[in-house]
Amino acid sequence: MTAGKVAVTGATGFCGSHIAAALDAAGHDVATLGRRATARRRHAALDLEGLTHPQAQRALTALDLGPGDCVVHAAAAVGDSGAGDVFHRINVDGTRA
Repeated sequence: MTAGKVAVTGATGFCGSHIAAALDAAGHDVATLGRRATARRRHAALDLEGLTHPQAQRALTALDLGPGDCVVHAAAAVGDSGAGDVFHRINVDGTRA
């Protein structure tokens, strides 16, 4: 992959933060999406629960991402317990959006 614009969802989580750091080290222009802000200059608020495709598109547009740019999706609801419908809404429906 050549250096370019990359957005990382879940960049404040364990996996996403390491992915964003590795992409930075490789010379990519990294932006983040997530519920919590990051120290990065380019960040868009994004919560997967209840996320719609138009909301996701607006977030990517706000980060100046377009055709040919990349999104690494590392956001997810995780845990050993919880309501199955919540995990589905976040992990399946949120990913589809």
